Amino acid sequence: RSVTGVQTCALPIFSNLEATGVWTINHLHPGIFEAAHHCSARFPRETSEFAATGLTEHYEGTFHAPFVAESRFRLGLEFAERIDISINGTTLILGKVAVVQVDAAALAADGSIDLVGLEMVASTALDTYFGISPLGRLCYAKPDRPVRRVS
Repeated sequence: RSVTGVQTCALPIFSNLEATGVWTINHLHPGIFEAAHHCSARFPRETSEFAATGLTEHYEGTFHAPFVAESRFRLGLEFAERIDISINGTTLILGKVAVVQVDAAALAADGSIDLVGLEMVASTALDTYFGISPLGRLCYAKPDRPVRRVS
């Protein structure tokens, strides 16, 4: 049931996605965010972003799209739906999560993932990156109960 979307543009990743039906999302940490940012450069089609940036390809089983070996949290997605958005001339591609790879040490007993422990990096716009820190964990929201902190 999990889905994610990407806005399309004229980059090779989208022709690769159409050809294979799969792609990956590789979360960043401080050790790789600059190399990962370099992947957004418009390399010639025949140039491997992995070779150009020094990142390492990692394949998992029969999943055909490469993951970034240096990433500590990786998602493999399969094509689910294409939605053309006429208002701005873009296309939204929805994918079903097929592969989740995360270090077992980052999994809490309740199944949540310790993103701070993985040193996850967040980004805004196209060129600004941030470290993350938790503000708090809140209880499940219900209309008849006030919000309270769990931790």
